[in-house]
Amino acid sequence: MEIWGAQKSETRGLQTEIQEKREKMEHVAKMYGLLSEETISVSQELDVLINQFLKTYTLN
Repeated sequence: MEIWGAQKSETRGLQTEIQEKREKMEHVAKMYGLLSEETISVSQELDVLINQFLKTYTLN
């Protein structure tokens, strides 16, 4: 079954990556603070994944 032109398993894989990155960001933020370089770096990585998801799996 396809969702927005992509296989369900591909969608789930990217969603899993996003969730894992979000959890990592929350952990890093608790350890180092919201404005730390570490947190900002992980947040930017999360942004890339979310943008990739939106670009790949949404209708244009």
